Order: sequence, then structure tokens, then C-alpha cells
Amino acid sequence: MGGGASKTKKQSMDTFYKLGQSIGQGSFATVYEAELIDPDRKTESGFPIPSLVAIKAIDKSKIPNDEIPLLQEEVTIMQKLDHENCVRLLEFFDEENFFYLVLELVKGGEVFDQIVAKNYYNEIEAAHAVRQVARALAYLEDSGIVHRDVKPENLIYESNATDANIKLTDFGLAKDISGYNSNKPLSDPCGTPGYVAPEILCGIKYGCKVDTWALGVILYILLCGYPPFYSEDQQELFRSIKSGKYVFDSPYWDEVSDAAKDVVRKLLVLDQDKRLSAKQVLEEPWVANPDAQRSENFGKHVQEGIAEVQKRKFKRAVLRVKAITQFGKLINAEGGAQNIFAAALAAKNGENGQAAKGAEEKNVEEEESKTARNENLEAEAASKEPTGAANPGADADAEKPLDDKSALGNVTDAEESPREPGDEIKEPDTSSS
Repeated sequence: MGGGASKTKKQSMDTFYKLGQSIGQGSFATVYEAELIDPDRKTESGFPIPSLVAIKAIDKSKIPNDEIPLLQEEVTIMQKLDHENCVRLLEFFDEENFFYLVLELVKGGEVFDQIVAKNYYNEIEAAHAVRQVARALAYLEDSGIVHRDVKPENLIYESNATDANIKLTDFGLAKDISGYNSNKPLSDPCGTPGYVAPEILCGIKYGCKVDTWALGVILYILLCGYPPFYSEDQQELFRSIKSGKYVFDSPYWDEVSDAAKDVVRKLLVLDQDKRLSAKQVLEEPWVANPDAQRSENFGKHVQEGIAEVQKRKFKRAVLRVKAITQFGKLINAEGGAQNIFAAALAAKNGENGQAAKGAEEKNVEEEESKTARNENLEAEAASKEPTGAANPGADADAEKPLDDKSALGNVTDAEESPREPGDEIKEPDTSSS
């Protein structure tokens, strides 16, 4: 059974564990640090249980009934996992008043937080981080599991050691597609704004490559300190993501290697069939040989930008499948309940110019962050002239947006990419999966 998680236990959790301090709190769950009472205890498959663990206690009186099947699916998926870059579920207890998930305790902090705290940060560090996340995603691909919520908050170092593994956490939205005939059987919308893949927003059937799109967004941020797609307005954000338009702004990208940019280009691809899989990411030279990459310090502007991204994470809302109706209200969608995403994502007049318009309408917070980055860049490289050539913009790295008819269940072909003709979002598969 993979990582060796024990099945539902008839004995009480507190027979084996002593709860310590609370380290996390949710609407119906609390996470505790806990101590193993029996030091020789192992999971059913013989995996030794560490002396210190994390226990997620879920209050049955507070968890909504429609969340219970999602929890059961999360447990089933996590019981299969056995990889050094995925957090392990060690045991699961179903008791009268609580569900208890016994998990590996990861105490090294979020990847972005650790990067911000570094005295020196360069492409080598970024490549090592991407390689570990790609290894986790490649393992999930092989296992037929789509995570669907890959984002910085779910990437945690297992300890503060310099060589600590990054762990992919939170499998609450994960799906096991190993039993399907298609490798793109999913169509339900979910994820976190900013990291969600365009095919999800367009109602197109999808599979594991939604996770590598999210990895592409994370890589972009790691290299420059700000996201490729950004707006405080969620409709504008989703239109930007659907357009696939992003730029390598000068001077922020001037010192980033072509090899690193090439990985970004191959991940932030609208057509999921042409997007890199996690296995292919691992084969990219920039990822396969992290220590051979540029060792020059990025400069504090990148770390300060990443710190700003971290601050904004508290504003993000995970769009769970069960919350589609609430999400529709959030973005003022109108019309039939079965077409909420159509109302939310359909383009307004002149969507072909939406990416440029969105860039002009950056909010004050984003402009202030950019100004601060500019000041840092000037301090680091006085009198440096922007080359302009390193800013490919829409001419080299962007792909054409969907036209005005884009909607759930009615997605038209995207226009050809100026960079790579034929790179497009395909019509949704209407055949049964």
C-alpha cells in the first residue's frame, strides 16, 4: 500500500500518540504536533513511524456532509503514496467524534519563505527547487494522480537542513485517474487562482498536465519575483490566464539564462498536449543539472518580489468543486447554475486586446512593488541600460487569447501562436470518458 499508511483503526488514536501544541487551525480541523508513544510502531507495510508526527484532527460535528467523500478520497489517494517528495499519510483513525490523519511532520517552512530568508539566491537554488517538485509530479503522473492544487503554500521543506527535501502537501483536491481509459478524464473546475491551468477555466477535459502548468507559474516567480498572470480582479486574472500572454520584462529578466526561460516557455503552453509532462521537465538540461546553472546572485529585488507574492497568498481562495455556486456569486456570474463558469469566463468585447488592457490596469499595489524592484535593480546595477531584446513579449512567448465565444461547453480554437503555429487550446472532448 505505497507509503504504508495503516487503514482505518478500531483502536483510539490516543493509545498510540500524545498530542502536543496546535500548529494549524481550519474551519473544521486542527493540526497538532504529536509524539509517538511506542517507538517501535510501524505502518502496515513496515514503514517506521517517526517519533514526532503531525496529526490532523477533523471534527465530525463541523465538517459538512459533502466534504466527507472528498476526505475519504484524499485518504485513499494518500495511502498509496510513497515518495520522498510527497508528504506521507502514516495512519488514519475513524473515531466517534473525529477523523485523525497521522502525517509526516514537515517543519522546514514553505519554499518561498525559505528563499526570501536566504542571503544568496541564484538559478542553482531555483533549479534545485523545481527539480524536486518535478520529481514529485512525475511520481504522481506514474501513479495516475492529479494533484490539482500545486502552489507555493503546498511546497514545504521537511526540515531546516540545507539538503532537506521539498514535500508536496495537501491532497484535498487530488484525483486518481488511473482507472480511466483517457489520460484527460477530468472536467470539474477547481484549483487556486493564479496557478489554475487555462484548460480548467475553459471547461476542457484535462489530466496531469494542469500540475505542470502550475509548476511553470511557480518557476516564473522563482526567476523574477512576480507572477506571469496577475490581477486583483478575478475575471481579469482568468482572462489573462486564458490568453496565455506573458512577457520576460526587461530589466528583470535580462540576467536570467536562456535555458531557464526555455523551461518556462515549454510549461506555460496553452495546448496541454504540447506542454511538458513532469518527466519531460526532469529531462530539461536546466533541471537535470542544477549545479551547472548560473551562480550569480539574482539580487534582493527577486527575493523581495517573492515576499510580496507570499503576502498575497492570504487573499487567495481555493475553488473547491463543492463551492462552485459560491464562486459564481463571488465573480458576479449570472445565468443558469450549470453554466456558472461560462458566465464568469466569457470574454467581453475586444478580448483580443485584453492582455494589453490588463497590463495597463495594474493596481496600485502591483505598481508600488514594481517600483521597489526597479529601485533595487538600479542600486545593484547602476546605469544599466535595458536591452529590450530580452523582452520577447507577445511576439515570442505569448499565445493568442481565446475569442469572445470562449465559454464552458463552447470553446473555440485559439488563434495560432506567433512563436509556434498550431499551439492552441483544442475543442473540448464531448465524447464519453
